[in-house]
Amino acid sequence: MSYRDRMNQYPAECLGEDPRDRRWSASAYTSRHTSGYDWLDPAAPNRTRTEAPYAFTPHFLWRSKPREKLSNGMYDDRMRQWDEAAWRRACGRVSTPIRQMRQRDASVFLSAYLDRPVTATAIAEGCNVSNGYPYLIFFFDEDAS
Repeated sequence: MSYRDRMNQYPAECLGEDPRDRRWSASAYTSRHTSGYDWLDPAAPNRTRTEAPYAFTPHFLWRSKPREKLSNGMYDDRMRQWDEAAWRRACGRVSTPIRQMRQRDASVFLSAYLDRPVTATAIAEGCNVSNGYPYLIFFFDEDAS
């Protein structure tokens, strides 16, 4: 499946590009863009998916806490590489496509993958500039049990 085919299978609002799907304010961060993207690093020279479709800058699809308080991040491509069986188990626990997951589904997914209770705090999307493929970063907190 080509990159373009992979990206077209997800609705634009799940990629943080639909103006009706804004959950943050443009004034909440500093950026050279007024695109509404919630950048992982707002001080960096950020590029939108439109400006650089194969090398766009990482941005949050959603987050539930300030970026300074986020911890425990894992890249989706590495998760699958580290433990394919755990990846398949986690995918079987949710029916929502990964890029469309919100906090509840992402928490179930990560808990199944890690085999312990965790709470998802954010999902960010970036682009691997060496090959143009997108990746996701799952951020989570350990549950006190």
